[in-house]
Amino acid sequence: MNEQRKPSLSASERETIVLFDDESNECTIYSCSRPIMTKLDRLCKSNPDNYKLEKKDAYSRTYITDKRLISFRTPSKSKMTEEQKKARVENLKKAREKAKLG
Repeated sequence: MNEQRKPSLSASERETIVLFDDESNECTIYSCSRPIMTKLDRLCKSNPDNYKLEKKDAYSRTYITDKRLISFRTPSKSKMTEEQKKARVENLKKAREKAKLG
């Protein structure tokens, strides 16, 4: 049994490209990134009306979705101090305990 292994892609070759224009609502996502492909495969299964696998080969997959589902976000503006983080953890613990008792 002498199976030939496909050569793996370099980090710079494992790209994801999102394409859409102003004329259409359709968005094409091409990816060679395993984590992105896994996420999009799950979305195809859980939301088949919104995400479709268009094409796949040994290295990449191409998906189609509505461009309104693509989001661009800004980084969080608030920087918490260590004290604020600890206080938030304590508040969550108290809320969880209260929920268990109630």
